[in-house]
Amino acid sequence: MTKKPLPEHKDIIGRNLKVGDFVSVVIYNNLQVAKIVKLNPKMVKVKVLNAKTNNWYSGEHNRYSSDMALLDGEYLTMYLIKSSI
Repeated sequence: MTKKPLPEHKDIIGRNLKVGDFVSVVIYNNLQVAKIVKLNPKMVKVKVLNAKTNNWYSGEHNRYSSDMALLDGEYLTMYLIKSSI
């Protein structure tokens, strides 16, 4: 049995996305930082970071890859430091 190749998704700038990457994405009119959990054939499943578990927008969401921007390490570190203060 052969495995299906993973779908190739690109962010709004054209950079390749893969599972485990951190992206900025709009969820319910709020810009959120999320982690890519799964690559579906048409959409990308993301999990919102720093959301309280009882919020109605916490958890996993399917979004189109063209609506995301890949975050680099230094920007993600600054966000996490800023949000923990």
